[in-house]
Amino acid sequence: MLLGISATIGMIWFTPNSGFKKAPEPYDEAYGAKAHCMQMIKQHLHNPDSAEFAHTSEASANKDETGAWRVVFPVRAENGFGALRLVNFECMLIYTEGSWVTLGVKQGN
Repeated sequence: MLLGISATIGMIWFTPNSGFKKAPEPYDEAYGAKAHCMQMIKQHLHNPDSAEFAHTSEASANKDETGAWRVVFPVRAENGFGALRLVNFECMLIYTEGSWVTLGVKQGN
């Protein structure tokens, strides 16, 4: 029985409990920043269920010299009066020790 033994073969690895899996890819911080920003934006909306996020390719994510990420994400959502509005949200984030820390979220135009 091979319990607890893992065998690595090229880009595919096997563990008895999980079966075959593709080897993990390097973490894409830009994509992670966009995904975390989407979660933070939902927390700032009057009606989070009404949120229609643009495709992640339409959002910008830029890392500055301090390591902070600035993400701008277009979102269509209901305001406090129930009207749908298209608004750009800006998130400031840092990725540290394997998790995201939100520095701020603000609503643009």
